[in-house]
Amino acid sequence: MGKDRLFYPAVFTYEKGKEIAVVFPDLNCATSGTDDNDAFLSARELLGCVIFGLEQDNEKIPPPTPLYKVKT
Repeated sequence: MGKDRLFYPAVFTYEKGKEIAVVFPDLNCATSGTDDNDAFLSARELLGCVIFGLEQDNEKIPPPTPLYKVKT
Protein backbone atom coordinates (compact mmCIF):
# COMPACT_ATOMS: atom_id res chain seq x y z
CA MET A 1 0.00 0.00 0.00
CA GLY A 2 1.22 3.43 -0.90
CA LYS A 3 2.04 6.10 1.62
CA ASP A 4 1.14 8.89 -0.77
CA ARG A 5 -1.34 11.53 0.25
CA LEU A 6 -4.33 11.61 -2.02
CA PHE A 7 -6.57 14.64 -2.45
CA TYR A 8 -9.92 14.33 -4.20
CA PRO A 9 -12.39 17.11 -4.89
CA ALA A 10 -15.69 16.84 -3.07
CA VAL A 11 -18.84 18.71 -4.09
CA PHE A 12 -21.00 19.86 -1.16
CA THR A 13 -24.63 20.59 -2.01
CA TYR A 14 -26.86 22.59 0.32
CA GLU A 15 -30.66 22.43 0.13
CA LYS A 16 -32.89 24.04 2.73
CA GLY A 17 -34.39 21.47 5.08
CA LYS A 18 -32.13 18.63 3.92
CA GLU A 19 -28.80 17.17 4.95
CA ILE A 20 -25.69 18.46 3.19
CA ALA A 21 -24.89 16.11 0.32
CA VAL A 22 -21.24 15.36 -0.45
CA VAL A 23 -20.18 13.72 -3.71
CA PHE A 24 -16.73 12.53 -4.81
CA PRO A 25 -17.11 12.60 -8.61
CA ASP A 26 -13.84 10.73 -9.27
CA LEU A 27 -14.81 7.84 -7.02
CA ASN A 28 -18.51 7.65 -7.82
CA CYS A 29 -19.51 7.76 -4.16
CA ALA A 30 -21.48 10.05 -1.90
CA THR A 31 -22.41 10.72 1.70
CA SER A 32 -24.14 13.43 3.72
CA GLY A 33 -24.13 15.26 7.02
CA THR A 34 -26.42 17.26 9.24
CA ASP A 35 -24.11 20.30 9.31
CA ASP A 36 -20.77 21.38 7.80
CA ASN A 37 -18.69 19.59 10.41
CA ASP A 38 -20.70 16.37 10.20
CA ALA A 39 -20.62 16.42 6.38
CA PHE A 40 -16.86 16.99 6.35
CA LEU A 41 -16.18 14.17 8.83
CA SER A 42 -18.49 11.82 6.95
CA ALA A 43 -16.78 12.69 3.66
CA ARG A 44 -13.32 12.14 5.13
CA GLU A 45 -14.34 8.75 6.53
CA LEU A 46 -15.94 7.70 3.24
CA LEU A 47 -12.88 8.75 1.25
CA GLY A 48 -10.62 6.70 3.51
CA CYS A 49 -12.86 3.63 3.28
CA VAL A 50 -13.13 3.81 -0.51
CA ILE A 51 -9.38 4.23 -1.06
CA PHE A 52 -8.61 1.47 1.47
CA GLY A 53 -11.07 -0.85 -0.29
CA LEU A 54 -9.53 -0.15 -3.69
CA GLU A 55 -6.06 -0.86 -2.30
CA GLN A 56 -7.20 -4.08 -0.60
CA ASP A 57 -8.80 -5.29 -3.82
CA ASN A 58 -5.73 -4.31 -5.86
CA GLU A 59 -7.93 -2.07 -7.99
CA LYS A 60 -6.68 1.00 -9.79
CA ILE A 61 -7.05 4.21 -7.81
CA PRO A 62 -8.29 6.86 -10.24
CA PRO A 63 -6.39 10.11 -10.54
CA PRO A 64 -8.11 13.13 -8.98
CA THR A 65 -9.69 15.67 -11.29
CA PRO A 66 -8.10 19.13 -11.10
CA LEU A 67 -10.38 21.53 -9.23
CA TYR A 68 -10.88 23.78 -12.24
CA LYS A 69 -12.42 20.83 -14.14
CA VAL A 70 -14.91 19.78 -11.44
CA LYS A 71 -18.51 20.38 -12.46
CA THR A 72 -20.79 21.60 -9.70
